[in-house]
Amino acid sequence: MPQIRPRTRVTIMLFCPLLILSGASSSLAQNTTIESFNKAKKRMVEVFAGHETTFYCGCSYTGKDIDLASCGYQPKKDGAKRAKRLEWEHVVPAHAFGQAFKEWRDGHPECVDRQGKPFNGRNCARKMVQLFRYMESDLYNLQPAIGEVNGLRSNDSMEMIPGEKREFGECDVEMENHKVEPRAEIRGDIARTYMYMNRVYPGKGILSRSNQKLFEAWDKLDPVDDWERERARRIETIQGNPNPFILAGVTDIAPMPSAPILGNRRSKVYHRPDCPGYGQIASQNRVPFMDEGEAQAAGYRLAGNCP
Repeated sequence: MPQIRPRTRVTIMLFCPLLILSGASSSLAQNTTIESFNKAKKRMVEVFAGHETTFYCGCSYTGKDIDLASCGYQPKKDGAKRAKRLEWEHVVPAHAFGQAFKEWRDGHPECVDRQGKPFNGRNCARKMVQLFRYMESDLYNLQPAIGEVNGLRSNDSMEMIPGEKREFGECDVEMENHKVEPRAEIRGDIARTYMYMNRVYPGKGILSRSNQKLFEAWDKLDPVDDWERERARRIETIQGNPNPFILAGVTDIAPMPSAPILGNRRSKVYHRPDCPGYGQIASQNRVPFMDEGEAQAAGYRLAGNCP
Protein backbone atom coordinates (compact mmCIF):
# COMPACT_ATOMS: atom_id res chain seq x y z
CA MET A 1 0.00 0.00 0.00
CA PRO A 2 2.70 2.61 0.74
CA GLN A 3 3.96 2.16 -2.83
CA ILE A 4 0.55 3.07 -4.33
CA ARG A 5 0.38 6.58 -2.87
CA PRO A 6 3.28 8.09 -4.88
CA ARG A 7 1.82 6.64 -8.08
CA THR A 8 -1.58 8.12 -7.26
CA ARG A 9 -0.02 11.55 -6.70
CA VAL A 10 1.91 11.34 -9.97
CA THR A 11 -1.24 10.40 -11.88
CA ILE A 12 -3.12 13.41 -10.49
CA MET A 13 -0.30 15.77 -11.38
CA LEU A 14 -0.16 14.45 -14.93
CA PHE A 15 -3.87 14.60 -15.64
CA CYS A 16 -4.80 17.93 -14.04
CA PRO A 17 -3.30 20.10 -16.82
CA LEU A 18 -5.11 18.01 -19.44
CA LEU A 19 -8.40 18.45 -17.63
CA ILE A 20 -7.82 22.18 -17.37
CA LEU A 21 -7.04 22.48 -21.07
CA SER A 22 -10.05 20.36 -21.99
CA GLY A 23 -12.29 22.54 -19.87
CA ALA A 24 -10.88 25.68 -21.44
CA SER A 25 -11.74 24.49 -24.93
CA SER A 26 -15.28 23.33 -24.12
CA SER A 27 -16.67 25.92 -21.71
CA LEU A 28 -16.46 29.18 -23.64
CA ALA A 29 -18.50 31.87 -21.93
CA GLN A 30 -20.08 34.78 -23.78
CA ASN A 31 -20.20 38.43 -22.86
CA THR A 32 -23.13 38.84 -20.48
CA THR A 33 -21.82 41.95 -18.74
CA ILE A 34 -21.82 44.82 -21.25
CA GLU A 35 -25.05 45.39 -23.17
CA SER A 36 -24.40 48.81 -24.70
CA PHE A 37 -22.02 49.61 -27.55
CA ASN A 38 -21.52 53.12 -26.17
CA LYS A 39 -20.52 51.71 -22.79
CA ALA A 40 -18.25 49.21 -24.51
CA LYS A 41 -16.38 52.02 -26.29
CA LYS A 42 -15.81 53.79 -22.99
CA ARG A 43 -14.46 50.62 -21.39
CA MET A 44 -12.10 50.11 -24.31
CA VAL A 45 -10.46 53.42 -23.44
CA GLU A 46 -9.52 51.77 -20.13
CA VAL A 47 -8.29 48.62 -21.87
CA PHE A 48 -5.93 50.61 -24.10
CA ALA A 49 -4.61 52.92 -21.38
CA GLY A 50 -0.85 53.16 -21.94
CA HIS A 51 -1.12 51.51 -25.37
CA GLU A 52 -2.83 54.22 -27.40
CA THR A 53 -2.07 52.80 -30.85
CA THR A 54 -4.47 52.22 -33.73
CA PHE A 55 -4.94 48.65 -34.89
CA TYR A 56 -4.52 48.69 -38.67
CA CYS A 57 -1.92 51.43 -39.07
CA GLY A 58 -0.11 51.71 -35.74
CA CYS A 59 -0.75 55.45 -35.29
CA SER A 60 -0.53 57.07 -31.87
CA TYR A 61 -3.64 58.77 -30.53
CA THR A 62 -4.69 60.94 -27.60
CA GLY A 63 -8.33 60.89 -26.64
CA LYS A 64 -10.18 60.88 -29.95
CA ASP A 65 -7.41 62.66 -31.88
CA ILE A 66 -4.98 60.65 -34.03
CA ASP A 67 -1.42 61.69 -34.81
CA LEU A 68 -1.33 60.65 -38.47
CA ALA A 69 2.32 61.62 -38.84
CA SER A 70 3.29 59.06 -36.19
CA CYS A 71 2.60 56.23 -38.64
CA GLY A 72 2.95 58.06 -41.96
CA TYR A 73 -0.74 57.81 -42.75
CA GLN A 74 -2.02 59.67 -45.81
CA PRO A 75 -5.79 60.17 -46.05
CA LYS A 76 -7.30 58.74 -49.20
CA LYS A 77 -9.63 61.72 -49.43
CA ASP A 78 -8.09 65.21 -49.29
CA GLY A 79 -8.69 66.82 -45.91
CA ALA A 80 -10.77 63.88 -44.72
CA LYS A 81 -11.93 64.83 -41.22
CA ARG A 82 -12.70 61.22 -40.40
CA ALA A 83 -9.04 60.30 -40.88
CA LYS A 84 -8.14 62.36 -37.82
CA ARG A 85 -10.84 60.81 -35.63
CA LEU A 86 -10.49 57.68 -33.52
CA GLU A 87 -13.26 55.11 -33.87
CA TRP A 88 -13.80 51.70 -32.30
CA GLU A 89 -14.15 49.08 -35.01
CA HIS A 90 -15.78 45.68 -34.89
CA VAL A 91 -13.17 43.27 -36.25
CA VAL A 92 -16.02 40.89 -37.07
CA PRO A 93 -18.45 43.42 -38.57
CA ALA A 94 -21.81 43.78 -36.82
CA HIS A 95 -23.35 43.31 -40.26
CA ALA A 96 -21.75 39.85 -40.51
CA PHE A 97 -23.43 38.45 -37.39
CA GLY A 98 -26.43 40.77 -37.40
CA GLN A 99 -27.80 39.02 -40.49
CA ALA A 100 -28.38 35.93 -38.35
CA PHE A 101 -31.14 37.75 -36.47
CA LYS A 102 -34.60 37.92 -38.00
CA GLU A 103 -35.08 41.40 -36.53
CA TRP A 104 -32.09 42.66 -38.51
CA ARG A 105 -33.33 41.10 -41.75
CA ASP A 106 -37.07 41.65 -41.49
CA GLY A 107 -37.70 44.08 -38.66
CA HIS A 108 -40.20 43.64 -35.83
CA PRO A 109 -43.67 45.02 -35.07
CA GLU A 110 -42.11 47.16 -32.33
CA CYS A 111 -39.45 48.58 -34.65
CA VAL A 112 -41.36 51.66 -35.80
CA ASP A 113 -40.05 55.24 -35.73
CA ARG A 114 -41.95 58.32 -34.54
CA GLN A 115 -43.45 58.84 -37.98
CA GLY A 116 -44.83 55.29 -37.95
CA LYS A 117 -42.30 54.01 -40.48
CA PRO A 118 -41.01 50.48 -39.80
CA PHE A 119 -37.26 49.88 -39.69
CA ASN A 120 -34.95 46.88 -39.56
CA GLY A 121 -31.18 46.42 -39.52
CA ARG A 122 -28.86 47.20 -36.64
CA ASN A 123 -31.26 49.50 -34.81
CA CYS A 124 -34.07 46.96 -34.73
CA ALA A 125 -31.76 44.11 -33.67
CA ARG A 126 -30.29 46.36 -30.99
CA LYS A 127 -33.75 47.27 -29.71
CA MET A 128 -35.27 43.80 -29.67
CA VAL A 129 -32.49 41.21 -29.19
CA GLN A 130 -30.39 41.07 -26.04
CA LEU A 131 -27.92 38.58 -27.56
CA PHE A 132 -27.23 41.00 -30.41
CA ARG A 133 -26.51 43.76 -27.90
CA TYR A 134 -24.07 41.49 -26.07
CA MET A 135 -22.34 40.55 -29.34
CA GLU A 136 -22.16 44.14 -30.54
CA SER A 137 -20.63 45.17 -27.20
CA ASP A 138 -18.16 42.29 -26.80
CA LEU A 139 -14.83 43.96 -26.01
CA TYR A 140 -12.76 41.19 -27.58
CA ASN A 141 -14.17 42.20 -30.97
CA LEU A 142 -13.31 45.91 -30.70
CA GLN A 143 -10.11 47.65 -31.81
CA PRO A 144 -9.13 51.34 -32.13
CA ALA A 145 -9.02 52.44 -35.76
CA ILE A 146 -8.53 55.52 -37.91
CA GLY A 147 -12.05 56.65 -38.74
CA GLU A 148 -11.41 56.75 -42.47
CA VAL A 149 -10.04 53.18 -42.45
CA ASN A 150 -13.01 52.00 -40.41
CA GLY A 151 -15.43 53.62 -42.85
CA LEU A 152 -13.72 52.30 -45.97
CA ARG A 153 -13.38 48.80 -44.54
CA SER A 154 -17.13 48.82 -43.77
CA ASN A 155 -18.37 45.20 -43.78
CA ASP A 156 -15.68 43.85 -46.11
CA SER A 157 -14.12 40.46 -45.43
CA MET A 158 -10.47 39.68 -44.75
CA GLU A 159 -8.43 38.23 -47.61
CA MET A 160 -4.97 38.20 -49.17
CA ILE A 161 -4.74 40.71 -52.03
CA PRO A 162 -2.03 40.47 -54.73
CA GLY A 163 0.45 43.36 -54.78
CA GLU A 164 1.12 46.23 -52.40
CA LYS A 165 -0.92 49.25 -53.43
CA ARG A 166 -0.31 51.31 -50.26
CA GLU A 167 -3.15 53.78 -50.78
CA PHE A 168 -2.74 55.21 -47.28
CA GLY A 169 0.89 56.31 -47.25
CA GLU A 170 3.00 54.11 -44.98
CA CYS A 171 -0.03 52.35 -43.48
CA ASP A 172 0.12 48.74 -44.68
CA VAL A 173 -3.54 47.96 -45.30
CA GLU A 174 -4.94 47.13 -48.74
CA MET A 175 -8.60 47.30 -49.77
CA GLU A 176 -9.92 46.08 -53.11
CA ASN A 177 -13.19 44.62 -54.42
CA HIS A 178 -14.75 44.41 -50.96
CA LYS A 179 -11.69 42.61 -49.57
CA VAL A 180 -9.23 43.81 -46.91
CA GLU A 181 -5.64 42.69 -46.36
CA PRO A 182 -4.23 43.83 -42.98
CA ARG A 183 -0.56 44.14 -42.10
CA ALA A 184 1.15 40.88 -41.18
CA GLU A 185 1.67 41.89 -37.53
CA ILE A 186 -2.06 41.79 -36.72
CA ARG A 187 -3.31 38.94 -38.90
CA GLY A 188 -3.16 36.47 -36.02
CA ASP A 189 -5.04 38.92 -33.77
CA ILE A 190 -7.79 39.12 -36.39
CA ALA A 191 -7.90 35.36 -36.83
CA ARG A 192 -8.25 34.73 -33.11
CA THR A 193 -11.00 37.34 -32.87
CA TYR A 194 -13.00 35.53 -35.55
CA MET A 195 -12.31 32.18 -33.84
CA TYR A 196 -13.49 33.52 -30.50
CA MET A 197 -16.67 35.09 -31.90
CA ASN A 198 -17.50 31.96 -33.88
CA ARG A 199 -17.10 29.67 -30.87
CA VAL A 200 -18.83 31.70 -28.17
CA TYR A 201 -21.71 32.81 -30.43
CA PRO A 202 -22.42 29.70 -32.56
CA GLY A 203 -25.00 29.67 -35.29
CA LYS A 204 -24.37 33.22 -36.49
CA GLY A 205 -22.50 32.51 -39.75
CA ILE A 206 -19.29 34.22 -38.62
CA LEU A 207 -16.91 31.75 -40.30
CA SER A 208 -17.19 30.29 -43.79
CA ARG A 209 -15.17 27.30 -44.93
CA SER A 210 -12.85 29.51 -46.98
CA ASN A 211 -12.02 32.10 -44.33
CA GLN A 212 -11.70 29.38 -41.69
CA LYS A 213 -8.67 28.02 -43.59
CA LEU A 214 -7.26 31.52 -43.99
CA PHE A 215 -7.57 32.28 -40.28
CA GLU A 216 -6.03 28.96 -39.29
CA ALA A 217 -2.99 29.94 -41.35
CA TRP A 218 -2.88 33.49 -39.94
CA ASP A 219 -3.14 32.15 -36.39
CA LYS A 220 0.02 30.08 -36.94
CA LEU A 221 2.00 32.72 -38.84
CA ASP A 222 1.29 35.50 -36.32
CA PRO A 223 1.26 33.93 -32.82
CA VAL A 224 0.00 35.65 -29.69
CA ASP A 225 2.30 38.45 -28.47
CA ASP A 226 2.65 40.20 -25.09
CA TRP A 227 0.24 43.05 -25.83
CA GLU A 228 -2.45 40.69 -27.12
CA ARG A 229 -2.19 38.72 -23.87
CA GLU A 230 -2.30 41.87 -21.75
CA ARG A 231 -5.29 43.22 -23.67
CA ALA A 232 -7.13 39.91 -23.13
CA ARG A 233 -6.37 39.99 -19.39
CA ARG A 234 -7.71 43.53 -19.10
CA ILE A 235 -10.85 42.64 -21.02
CA GLU A 236 -11.45 39.57 -18.89
CA THR A 237 -11.21 41.71 -15.76
CA ILE A 238 -13.88 44.07 -17.11
CA GLN A 239 -16.13 41.72 -19.06
CA GLY A 240 -15.79 38.60 -16.93
CA ASN A 241 -15.24 35.91 -19.59
CA PRO A 242 -11.84 34.71 -20.85
CA ASN A 243 -10.68 34.34 -24.44
CA PRO A 244 -9.01 30.91 -24.45
CA PHE A 245 -7.75 31.35 -28.00
CA ILE A 246 -5.35 33.90 -26.52
CA LEU A 247 -4.72 33.00 -22.89
CA ALA A 248 -5.11 29.20 -23.01
CA GLY A 249 -3.66 28.54 -26.45
CA VAL A 250 -6.81 26.89 -27.81
CA THR A 251 -6.53 26.34 -31.57
CA ASP A 252 -9.55 24.13 -32.31
CA ILE A 253 -12.09 26.43 -33.91
CA ALA A 254 -14.73 23.69 -34.24
CA PRO A 255 -15.60 23.68 -37.95
CA MET A 256 -18.86 25.46 -38.25
CA PRO A 257 -21.62 24.07 -36.12
CA SER A 258 -22.85 27.52 -37.08
CA ALA A 259 -25.36 28.20 -39.83
CA PRO A 260 -25.80 24.88 -41.66
CA ILE A 261 -27.56 26.80 -44.43
CA LEU A 262 -26.18 29.98 -46.02
CA GLY A 263 -28.21 32.24 -48.28
CA ASN A 264 -26.99 34.86 -50.73
CA ARG A 265 -28.98 38.06 -50.19
CA ARG A 266 -28.26 39.29 -53.72
CA SER A 267 -29.30 36.17 -55.63
CA LYS A 268 -31.88 34.89 -53.09
CA VAL A 269 -30.26 31.47 -53.44
CA TYR A 270 -29.31 29.29 -50.47
CA HIS A 271 -26.51 26.70 -50.17
CA ARG A 272 -26.14 23.61 -48.01
CA PRO A 273 -22.63 22.75 -46.68
CA ASP A 274 -22.31 20.15 -49.46
CA CYS A 275 -22.97 22.72 -52.21
CA PRO A 276 -19.96 23.87 -54.31
CA GLY A 277 -20.72 27.55 -53.71
CA TYR A 278 -21.15 27.28 -49.93
CA GLY A 279 -17.82 28.91 -49.03
CA GLN A 280 -17.82 31.38 -51.92
CA ILE A 281 -20.53 33.79 -50.71
CA ALA A 282 -19.11 37.22 -49.86
CA SER A 283 -19.47 37.98 -46.15
CA GLN A 284 -21.61 41.06 -46.78
CA ASN A 285 -24.10 38.92 -48.73
CA ARG A 286 -24.30 35.92 -46.34
CA VAL A 287 -27.59 35.22 -44.59
CA PRO A 288 -27.49 32.21 -42.22
CA PHE A 289 -30.49 29.91 -41.73
CA MET A 290 -30.87 27.02 -39.33
CA ASP A 291 -32.47 24.74 -41.95
CA GLU A 292 -33.77 24.68 -45.52
CA GLY A 293 -37.34 25.30 -44.37
CA GLU A 294 -36.34 28.62 -42.81
CA ALA A 295 -34.49 29.63 -45.97
CA GLN A 296 -37.45 28.75 -48.19
CA ALA A 297 -39.86 30.58 -45.91
CA ALA A 298 -37.71 33.69 -46.34
CA GLY A 299 -38.04 33.44 -50.12
CA TYR A 300 -34.75 31.71 -50.94
CA ARG A 301 -34.35 28.80 -53.39
CA LEU A 302 -31.76 26.03 -53.44
CA ALA A 303 -28.68 26.71 -55.60
CA GLY A 304 -28.86 24.90 -58.92
CA ASN A 305 -25.42 23.30 -58.58
CA CYS A 306 -26.17 21.60 -55.25
CA PRO A 307 -26.16 17.78 -55.39
